[in-house]
Amino acid sequence: MPRLSQSPNVRRKHILTLCMKEDPIIERNDSGKVYISKNIITWVLSNNNQITIDLNNVKVIGEYTTDDGPFFDDWFLSFVYSDGTWENISIYADNIESVRDYLSKTFGLDTSYYLANSTNWNSHILYPKDYLGHKLFEMTSPQGYKEPETVIDHIKLSFGLGKYRKAWNFDLTPEVKTLLHNASA
Repeated sequence: MPRLSQSPNVRRKHILTLCMKEDPIIERNDSGKVYISKNIITWVLSNNNQITIDLNNVKVIGEYTTDDGPFFDDWFLSFVYSDGTWENISIYADNIESVRDYLSKTFGLDTSYYLANSTNWNSHILYPKDYLGHKLFEMTSPQGYKEPETVIDHIKLSFGLGKYRKAWNFDLTPEVKTLLHNASA
């Protein structure tokens, strides 16, 4: 019989998962592992590719979610550089809590999980504090995208069928672009 219990495979603390025989019903793909040292974050992906983020050059930190869950990573930390480019790290990566703790201490970041329950495309600024809660990205659906409405539509979405699994377009909001422009002036 299914029961609610602490799952040993859950990467975030204090999250309960519906389990059968202590195995999670929904298992995520491998999200890699993050490391932090001397203001440098390194995300090593499961295929051994790496993304390196130099926090000395980061002007805005935020988070965003997609509708890719629950089987694929759908929640990311974003680090925006002064030139308007950005890098993302999956919230589900191993050791992400140490990165969040470091960001909290270094930038005074509120480490609350603002988008934890978001299952849609959404974004949120975490730093600078004056912009906390403002949108980080403008997200627009691709031409021909259809919002899933029925159970069948959601199943199609899970398998990338129909007009559901299309790449969304997103860019920094005008507010963030202005912030970056003012910071470089």
